[in-house]
Amino acid sequence: MERGKIERGLPGWWERERQRQLKRLFVFLILVLLLIVFYYRQNLQGVSVGQFPDDSADHIVFIRQARDGNTTVYSVNANGSELRRLTAPEDRSDKREPTWTADGKAVLYVTNKLEEQNWQVYYLGPHNQAEQLTYGAGNKSDPIALTGGQRFAFIAQGAIKTETLTKKDVSQELPPPTAESEGDSVAGQDLTARIQGPFESAAFQPDGTGVAGVKDVSGETEQIDLGNILLGDQAAFVVPPGGSSSVLLGTGRETSVSWAQSGNRIACAFSETQLKSDPGEKGILSGIAVWDVTNPAHLSQHPLLLAHGFTFEPRNVAWCPDGSRLAFEGWSIKSADERELRGICVISFRPDTTLQIATKAEADMVRYLVPALPGMRPEHPQWSPDGKWLLFEAARADNGHDLYVVGLDGGFPVNLTHGEGNNTQAQWSPTLPK
Repeated sequence: MERGKIERGLPGWWERERQRQLKRLFVFLILVLLLIVFYYRQNLQGVSVGQFPDDSADHIVFIRQARDGNTTVYSVNANGSELRRLTAPEDRSDKREPTWTADGKAVLYVTNKLEEQNWQVYYLGPHNQAEQLTYGAGNKSDPIALTGGQRFAFIAQGAIKTETLTKKDVSQELPPPTAESEGDSVAGQDLTARIQGPFESAAFQPDGTGVAGVKDVSGETEQIDLGNILLGDQAAFVVPPGGSSSVLLGTGRETSVSWAQSGNRIACAFSETQLKSDPGEKGILSGIAVWDVTNPAHLSQHPLLLAHGFTFEPRNVAWCPDGSRLAFEGWSIKSADERELRGICVISFRPDTTLQIATKAEADMVRYLVPALPGMRPEHPQWSPDGKWLLFEAARADNGHDLYVVGLDGGFPVNLTHGEGNNTQAQWSPTLPK
């Protein structure tokens, strides 16, 4: 009898055990499904850590600042996919100004990783191992990878310098080195040395033979004859290919420069330059000048855009790779103390034509490829390597920034970052799709 009870009890025990195993299997499958969903969302939203793109064509590198202030180097495909974290989560150092190397296989950026009070240039390669490139006293900024992939430029202590990736052969480009015999002679100094203040940005001709830079004018500056214009808050200079001294490209409240990809031309945007001959409002000029630097002994310029008085001003000019167009920010000058960003403009390069803006009514007629809207203030336009798209960042209502890409047809811009973090300092990879 007892044996029969035991035999009858076995099926119930096995059934309960089988149900427990099924529950365990069900829980395991649920966990696997959740992990799949998690990693899918991570890949979709770009939280794949330490995965450098195999091919950087159509990829954009940028800085993302989280709500806690931590900054990270990210990359994203221009279609909004493949968002990747390139620097490790445990790296809590401040980072800024990322840029691709000339071959698109690595990234240069600036960080205070090892020296909290000293910013240095770092190299981040395919294996995501950050390597320090610059050393010594003074902050480094504005890294630029030069053609050939073996040299890069940066700003150190207000001067534009170049160095090899092997951390050797540092050279100063701007101000140009002065001969010892002229070192104590003001008259013998280059114009960039006579005008006091640090360089805050640099730009190199695609083949690396010409260098330009924008200087913040500061300190006691001697009276220098600049013709019919007065020295402004910023000044842009160029040392043309084959030249040994700098030439002033423009000066004003703000200036910016952009080299043409082909030909010896450079564009300079300037705002609110004051004419000596008319110290009033009518004597203010803003615009874009295109300089031909083929002959280093005799540079020539053509005014592509001229705006008179408190009407309109261009900022942050960018030249299309095929040389046919220029993009820039368009600002409306309301008064001496008020300026308003109106959007991003694109104009054609015509060496025999000057667009003139003389009144506020004419300024209001300027067309914008990307107009400024509430919650989207577009800034810092940058061309794709094929010249078919514009990348820009836009300020949101919460003062954070998102990155956008827009076609030249003026269609609806594509948001690449969707309000996640503060996304700035974007740079398009120089490589073209295969």
